[in-house]
This record gives sequence, structure tokens and C-alpha cells, in this order.
Amino acid sequence: MRRRQSDIRFMTPKRWAVIILLGIGLVLMLLNLYFQWARSDYVREERDAIRRVKAEAGLTKVESAVKFVWDDIVWIIRGEREDGADLYVWAFADRIESVHGEEAYDVERLRQDVLRAFPDASIIRIRPGYAEGRRIWEVYYSREESDVKRHYYGFYAFEDGRPIETYRLPARSSG
Repeated sequence: MRRRQSDIRFMTPKRWAVIILLGIGLVLMLLNLYFQWARSDYVREERDAIRRVKAEAGLTKVESAVKFVWDDIVWIIRGEREDGADLYVWAFADRIESVHGEEAYDVERLRQDVLRAFPDASIIRIRPGYAEGRRIWEVYYSREESDVKRHYYGFYAFEDGRPIETYRLPARSSG
């Protein structure tokens, strides 16, 4: 006895599951490619800055690389030289500046200084930077003021942690 044509189902639940899984996989792959493409310029800039600093400042090991944009665009790269010396290097478009790690103000001391000055502050990040023609520590933090969360950028001297300037960002409105 032959089966009737209408009894045979082409799209079974198993086939639907395979098609849906393949579709999800394709979407995830395309999202991954998009994010790689979106970050490619940043990654290339970082790689070029690290390569340049290794060649010009003699770094053999890189611990961190931070892009800082204020007055100028500068990459701050922290690493070690062959002799084991800790070094911070500011890579500008036309020059580099370097400072030995022991000449930098300690990040934990700076954190304590900021919290001592503003006990209600919640420090979001501390990173090296360059603003107003000098090397700085940028402290990004928030504080509650009149039931409103305010954010601040505090600039502190890189060498001694002395306050330079604080910028208060406008509060976000909900409407």
C-alpha cells in the first residue's frame, strides 16, 4: 500500500529546529564580524602605538595601553624595559615622553586622597592621561548631591597627586 502524497510532511519539527539553529548561528556570526570590524581601527591604533613605543622607548613588556583624548590624542603605555625598570610612556603623534614608574604618584594613595576629600565618592576609574600640557591622573567618580547622582572628572598631577582641575558633568534628566 502506498502512502498518500498529503501524508508526507516535508518540514518536520526536527528540520525546523535545524533551520532555526542555523539561522541563530548565522546571526551570531554576523554580529561577531560586525563587532570585530567596529573595533578594528582602535585595535590597529593600539597595536601601532605599542610597536612605536617598544622601538623608541625600549619597552620589552607591555602591561597596559590607554587611549586618552583631551587636548591631544595620546596613548599612555605602561610596561617594562629590558633592565626591569617600570616605565610610563606617552605616545603623541609627533613625540614620546617617558617617566619611570617610581616617579609616578601611587594610584592607591591617590584613591585614598580622593576618598578622604570626598568620603561619599564612588570612584569609577583612575587612569593616566595628558591635559593642559601636563601628565595627569584622571579620576572619574560619582557623588550624590541633593538626591541626584553627579559624575566628575578630577585631574591630579601625575608626579605628586596634587589636584589640578575638577570638571562636574551635568546630571542626566529622566525626560
